[in-house]
Amino acid sequence: MQPFFSARVLQDARLVVLENETLHNPDFIAELRARGFESLFDMNHLNAASFLEVLVFHQTVTRRLLFHGLLHTVQQTALGFERWLELYVRSVLKTGLHVAIPLETQAYELGSRFALNPKAAFPVEEEVKAWMAAGRYAGP
Repeated sequence: MQPFFSARVLQDARLVVLENETLHNPDFIAELRARGFESLFDMNHLNAASFLEVLVFHQTVTRRLLFHGLLHTVQQTALGFERWLELYVRSVLKTGLHVAIPLETQAYELGSRFALNPKAAFPVEEEVKAWMAAGRYAGP
C-alpha cells in the first residue's frame, strides 16, 4: 500500500477478518428503519467496515478492498470519526443508497484508479484533504 498511504497509517492499521460471524448493525439503523428509512446499508452485507485504524473484513482481504478500507481510515482521521459518521448517515438518508454518497464515491473513484494502475502512486491523504477543502464530502 506504500506509497499511497503514509507510514503512520500503515503502521497503525489493524485488520480483523471475521470467520463464521458478521458485524451487527448499530442500534440507530433499526431506529431509522422503524421511521420508514428502508434502503439503509446492512453491516452483514458489507465486505468491510473501517473504524478509524481498525478494519473489519467479512471475507478474504484483497488489495483493492484493503485500499478502500484504508482510504476510509484516512477520511475518518482527517474529518474526525463523529463528523465522518454524521456525514455518512446524513448522506445515506439523503440519497437512499450508501454507494452514492460522497465518502463512498471518493473511495470507489480512487480505488478504481489504484486498481487500473497500482504502480502510478498518488498520496491518498492529499486527495482527502483536497475534497475536505472543496467541501465535497457534504454533497450537493
